[in-house]
Amino acid sequence: MSETLFERIGGTPTITALINSLYIKIESNPITQGAFLGKNIEEIKNYQVKFWSMALGSATPYEGRSMKDAHQQIAVTEEQFNTVVSMLSETMREMNIPEDVYKIAVTHAEMFRSDIVSHKLLDCALEKLGGREKLTKIFEKLYARLTSNPQTGPQFNGKDLSKIIKGHINYWSSFLSTASYTGTPIVEVHQGLRINAEQFNVFLELLGESLKEENVSEEIYCNIMAHMEAYKAEIIE
Repeated sequence: MSETLFERIGGTPTITALINSLYIKIESNPITQGAFLGKNIEEIKNYQVKFWSMALGSATPYEGRSMKDAHQQIAVTEEQFNTVVSMLSETMREMNIPEDVYKIAVTHAEMFRSDIVSHKLLDCALEKLGGREKLTKIFEKLYARLTSNPQTGPQFNGKDLSKIIKGHINYWSSFLSTASYTGTPIVEVHQGLRINAEQFNVFLELLGESLKEENVSEEIYCNIMAHMEAYKAEIIE
């Protein structure tokens, strides 16, 4: 029987050390420290150890509150959530935890974004970005790159690129504002396309290049990239 991720990284001692290091960062960071004022940090860390042990394959069940219930009274902002995820990734790298494990952990954390965040930082992000006009430029550049790339180009043979780009603009306009998205769910859109992990990674790389070329702020860039990364497991086949 193959080792679980929990066993690979060293089990409870490693996860305990990870959480201790993470919360030192959280409590000293001006963006995140306010969310934990007056809270029982030791109790929170204990729950975090149990949660991440279960998430990475421990046989011990997590019996704490759901992520939504646990964070209901904390009023976590989008910025705070992003900062904690970034510090989680940084701490795992500092501890030499294998890259595939920390990427899985970050993706797992992203799955709970909507349950944890209560005040969206990005309500005005579309306006800050430059509106739908800026999104159009970004995705036109992205698809020029994708269609000319030997790994991703064949995926778009015979496809209506203008329709695909329009779909992206509608989706990301909603994500970066308070508007409702009424299009096809992102996972459903990609069903049957047989996108592999390598193609998905190329897409992410080229998306990042297109965002940077249009001078998208670091804040919005990180939100978009993290949001896409969270869908990786559901999109690739």
